[in-house]
Amino acid sequence: MKAQRITGRNQGQLSIVIRQFLTFVLLLLVTTVGAQQISIKPVVDERMELMSIIFRIAGAEEYVADDLEQYADAIDRHFIAYKNHPVIEFVLAERESRWIGYDAVMSMATILEINEGKISIQKDLEAKSLDDRWDYAKNDEFIGLLNDFYQKSNFRRFFDEQLPVRQAAEANFTKLLKDINFDWYEKFYGVKPTGDFYLVLSLANGPNNYGGTIYHTDGREDIFSILGAWATDSTGMPTYSPRVISTVIHEFNHAFCNPLIYEKEEQLLPKGEEFFKLVQELMAMQAYGNAKTMLCEILVRACEIKYTEQQGANSRYIDYALKNQEALGFLWIKELYTALGVYEKNRGKYPTLRDFMPEIIALQNSLNSKKIAKQLDAEKPVMTVENIKNGSKKVDPATEYIIVAFSKPMSTGNNGCSYGEKGEEYFIEVPEDKNAYWSEDGLRWYLPVKLEAGKTYSLSFPARFFMSAGFARPKNTVYLDFTTKK
Repeated sequence: MKAQRITGRNQGQLSIVIRQFLTFVLLLLVTTVGAQQISIKPVVDERMELMSIIFRIAGAEEYVADDLEQYADAIDRHFIAYKNHPVIEFVLAERESRWIGYDAVMSMATILEINEGKISIQKDLEAKSLDDRWDYAKNDEFIGLLNDFYQKSNFRRFFDEQLPVRQAAEANFTKLLKDINFDWYEKFYGVKPTGDFYLVLSLANGPNNYGGTIYHTDGREDIFSILGAWATDSTGMPTYSPRVISTVIHEFNHAFCNPLIYEKEEQLLPKGEEFFKLVQELMAMQAYGNAKTMLCEILVRACEIKYTEQQGANSRYIDYALKNQEALGFLWIKELYTALGVYEKNRGKYPTLRDFMPEIIALQNSLNSKKIAKQLDAEKPVMTVENIKNGSKKVDPATEYIIVAFSKPMSTGNNGCSYGEKGEEYFIEVPEDKNAYWSEDGLRWYLPVKLEAGKTYSLSFPARFFMSAGFARPKNTVYLDFTTKK
């Protein structure tokens, strides 16, 4: 059988996973603590759908998501006639010149309002509410084009027609709310939110998720957790698993963490740039283009792990989570997580996380970035293919398994392969009567294959699909191209 195609939560990369991650990792152990005083309702927001759909029509890859197949098909059928509308030309030009994409698109959506069929930017907002990738001088032009598109495309009619999909998404997500402790934010950060929490389900965003804040001139701050949709039930309706809880916490964390980084960026950036240069390629793969964004992310992620700890996650999960973040390029997250423990134990001295920021700055600036990177690199296993040489043109078609070898014992709950450099057309076939398996020592993974004579194959073994027994990702991704003998 052809290997199944699975889309990752944030990457959107086509891949197959023969066995899933450890069950305890995927199910995210949480226990609700305290009363739920913050009332939050998940909503599919017309503004987010409008912006997402415009960027889908424009061909922005992060918004061309077909995870909800029925919904994606409905979008394409309804809006195909408007692919050359001037608003599409506008966003394409701005994307080319100002790198508008990903969270910048949702930033614009959060500041819009739609009243009686007319779109405008909300009044009494501070300028920092809109991502600075947008050219403020062109806002009036963009809003004019947006209104024209909204009217001519009958966008509201489309949105209303999708009511069953919207209702299913909102109902399915509501089931998870009881497991999210929203009161944690005030307790942990030491500040009471001055505005509202908005939990937005964006059906056109695929696997991508975003956080955001809009700042009112009266001091109120509304914060957003904007979640994509990438899974469906048996009827094709959007559905959500407990795994999404960590994403909700993560995206709301941005509203509390990002301002702390921005306020102290002059003190943080010099050393932050040192760390960024060591992991620039890894950051680029996650769409993080500079050191300031990386600094926001490392603080958000350390606080997210603190949340899981406080909700009952065990030490094994915490170890996994920290190692996973190190593998993603957040090299000093373990040190930061430990420092946050000091913060928690000394709230008399540090009532808010803002009060603790000088300690975080001193910690980061005291670290030897190259030494940390070298130590983490030494923990990583090296991965090779043992029985087939890359580029070989004489592979026996009777070969039953591809053997992937590792220099350190591996966690046998993590494995998989993906398309190779030649693409899907050259991918392998997995026999239905055989399963992948690990050697008892965890040093070899056996992938069953069904090969044909005289055929070329291309596959890869991404490092992110594997993990050592000590929770370290491999140093390398292995690419394997070969041709069988006739």
